Amino acid sequence: MKLLVGQSPDGQFNRVAARHVESIYQGETAQHRLAIAGDISVKVLELNPWPREQAGETVTVGFDAEDLIVLTS
Repeated sequence: MKLLVGQSPDGQFNRVAARHVESIYQGETAQHRLAIAGDISVKVLELNPWPREQAGETVTVGFDAEDLIVLTS
């Protein structure tokens, strides 16, 4: 998954709007927690992050279907 804030989603076939909840920066990676459709929480891992989103902002998440893993409980 890739956060597409203020960018054209070139090459990203699947897109969904989400609310940015929080980011944890861990050096060369960041873990972003996003809320989709109000009550669905997802985590996005980003390599070489760039601090840009603020909690509460709406972001667009783009992904290729083969990169998506759905975990159910």
